Amino acid sequence: MKHLLPIRSFFHGRTRGVLLLAIALFHALGFTAKAQSYEFEVSGNYFFDSYTDTQDPITVSGFAYMTYLYLANGGFSINVASSGGNITKIEFETLDGTMAATVNTGSFDPATAIWTGSATDITFTATQNDQFISKVTVYVGADDTPKEIVFEDGKPYDGKSAVRYDKITYTRNYSDTKWKALYVPFSINYEEWSDKFEIARIYNFIDYDDNNDGVFDRTYLVVQKKVEGSTEPNVPYLIRAKQAGKQSIVMSDRKMMRAEKNTYSCRSVDYIYSFSGTYSEVTNMYAKDYYAMADGSLKKAKDSTVKLAPQRWYMEMTARDNNYNTRPLSFSILVNDEDDVEGFVANEVENKNGDAAFDLQGRKARGEIRGLHIVNGKKIIR
Repeated sequence: MKHLLPIRSFFHGRTRGVLLLAIALFHALGFTAKAQSYEFEVSGNYFFDSYTDTQDPITVSGFAYMTYLYLANGGFSINVASSGGNITKIEFETLDGTMAATVNTGSFDPATAIWTGSATDITFTATQNDQFISKVTVYVGADDTPKEIVFEDGKPYDGKSAVRYDKITYTRNYSDTKWKALYVPFSINYEEWSDKFEIARIYNFIDYDDNNDGVFDRTYLVVQKKVEGSTEPNVPYLIRAKQAGKQSIVMSDRKMMRAEKNTYSCRSVDYIYSFSGTYSEVTNMYAKDYYAMADGSLKKAKDSTVKLAPQRWYMEMTARDNNYNTRPLSFSILVNDEDDVEGFVANEVENKNGDAAFDLQGRKARGEIRGLHIVNGKKIIR
């Protein structure tokens, strides 16, 4: 088995004209942002040819060259403006940590590339050529203003930058204690979820040939339960509440990352399985043969009425030989209790093979068994 490998496509090119860059205040979700830091990373494809959104409080305009914001004599300036409060600090990340420029208001230190002051419209004019900026961080409001947010589950999210908060509270209503999809724009530490939840990362698929006829009869989605560390933002996971009902995970000093629809994939003998996270509703589940988590299993959309809520992920199967083969209606979950590649435990699956032994690829063992095998859903070393 191999770890999931991300499939990401970023386009970097030479772009002329004004770039409008913005960060959502999340008005539709009832969010309020004060004394926030907004991070724009050019190398992370945060800068766009054009972007407009009347809810955004910050705009940054300039000239993009390859994967940098370009600053030079002859009209290549940078403007930062705010409609959501006074800007109190701006930090530029450059190749050598300096930035040769003058400013129309406030105080700017070229040696550190840091601007301070209190204004809603700041323009930086270059005093030398060929300066490349990879990140712009904008601070709005007083430094001592509490920065907190309640991130409610199942609602659209379209943040365009990384925003740091003193406190993020993630709330969700868990109808039962079965595995559910998790896709959020922030990291969660083990100590923040372990008392009330279990979180697992998607690992791979495992096939079983029950009657040893060379045709796989069962396929499981294998997940590894995380028992330490933290999750990554914008990555598909599974979460299981230890008790049903509305519950929260509280995180301190955390960044809310920009919204990204990322896709990860893994392979079995016959298929490529692609997992895509989304922050907007998906309505074409049935037409696209998509799978999503339901009742603790990964199930194929049953009809055209099935929709996927935001902050979820879905799976798509592609035959490796490019032929359309019969797809199963659902996959059960095979859980690893430790954050490694061993210790698989069948979840809500009846074992129909008695004491039959299988290797880690799901093949029934023959003759004398040596090494690590699975018997009755448990790892056995012989």
